[in-house]
Amino acid sequence: MLNILRRAMPILVSVACGTSSFAVNLVANGSFELPMVDANLDDGNGVYWYTRQNDPADWIVAHSGTAILRNRAGGWVGTDGEQFINLESGYNESVSQTLSTVVGQMYKISFDLAADDYGQNNLIDSCVGVSWEGTGVGLVTPTQSSVRSVNWDHIEIIVTATSSSSEFKLRDAFVGNSYRGPVLDNVKVESVPEPATLCVLGLAVTAAIRRKRK
Repeated sequence: MLNILRRAMPILVSVACGTSSFAVNLVANGSFELPMVDANLDDGNGVYWYTRQNDPADWIVAHSGTAILRNRAGGWVGTDGEQFINLESGYNESVSQTLSTVVGQMYKISFDLAADDYGQNNLIDSCVGVSWEGTGVGLVTPTQSSVRSVNWDHIEIIVTATSSSSEFKLRDAFVGNSYRGPVLDNVKVESVPEPATLCVLGLAVTAAIRRKRK
């Protein structure tokens, strides 16, 4: 038993003092894999398949301007799974979820964002607004155009919960071309650990193991 504890000690301390590699994503269906759709409409340029017949599961969709896109060989591919979405501009579209949170806890919002501009450098038309508990916390524009392949930016925003029930929303922030808008995938909201607290926990584990050895 003593040898097992000796081997386990570095692992326990490493996990306790490290970053939160195993944080739980509070967002359901954050990669828009449900429902699995028969996206058989061509975008007109041969780069992705899409459908407007289904809303992504677990999300509240404000209007009818959300298209579910599927990976297309030789064309656009999402960052996580087989499907991703486009909040088509011109509809004032948004998707949201209400999450169970802890008052005073910090959370990291993260998602992947791309432009649906067909190389026209009209990036502002794919600007996405981020809201937390009814307040805007971010207005993000993609940094590069997408033509034959999709170019993704990874976005991270830190927020703090002031309620045990927090609404999280992503919206099309620029009303322009009805068939453009922000392209989204791999959406997450994860708690941010307190580094000092975790390291104190790690030291406590170390002390306990040392007492056991004595």
